[in-house]
Amino acid sequence: MIVRTRRFHPAAFTLVELLVVIFVIAVLIAITLPALRGARVSSQRLQSLSNLRQCAVTFETYVGASGAYPFGTGALVCPTPGWCFGLQFEAWAIERHWNVFVQDIAPWREHYRVWLSPGADPERFEALWREDDPVGISNGAIPSYRYSTTFIASPRVWTSGYEPAASDIRAISPSEVLFPSNKVLLSDEETTYEQGDRASLSRRPVLFADSSAALRSDNDAAPPVQNPLSSRHPKRFQDTPDGVHGRDFSVR
Repeated sequence: MIVRTRRFHPAAFTLVELLVVIFVIAVLIAITLPALRGARVSSQRLQSLSNLRQCAVTFETYVGASGAYPFGTGALVCPTPGWCFGLQFEAWAIERHWNVFVQDIAPWREHYRVWLSPGADPERFEALWREDDPVGISNGAIPSYRYSTTFIASPRVWTSGYEPAASDIRAISPSEVLFPSNKVLLSDEETTYEQGDRASLSRRPVLFADSSAALRSDNDAAPPVQNPLSSRHPKRFQDTPDGVHGRDFSVR
């Protein structure tokens, strides 16, 4: 007698089952991507804080040698040996050009990446080594970290009721900073790693005058006041009430 056996094959996915699998995968991706993006942003914020701490060492060395914070309206800049150019700017523009005053302490070629926020294009500095970037030369290869202009003028400039004069624009010594743990020296203004509107960051990397770096909410900062010696719109950290006698954050 011949016995026939039936061989069973696993059933194939139906269209509905396939759509369910695709849906589940899509949901998992939707859940995972924001977490990964958040981890990346957190990592780059930490890198920015590390950059600021290294900038603090440069500022400490400069202040220790000169007795005052960086101040001036121009300098002969030498990005690499044998390659120099002159740079002139108005006094308040030092917020974007402070790096020209620390080049003897922190040579550009070895330190420029520390001056750039994570994700910022390093080409604006690197083109200077090739001497083929007139735009980079004209802007002085601007760092991502902005220097507070309260460190280049008498605190009376930002004091209500005082009539400041041009002579109030001067170098500031460390002893004039009354609340170094609350006065911002440098702030990450580029923040290329942030998502959405960067005008009001929830956690901006900042460096304080006591050389500590931290993440601080812009919304917690003191509102800026008008600098009567400048026509520009008041800026947070740049136009702190009472200048270096004041505080950008009341509580640390």
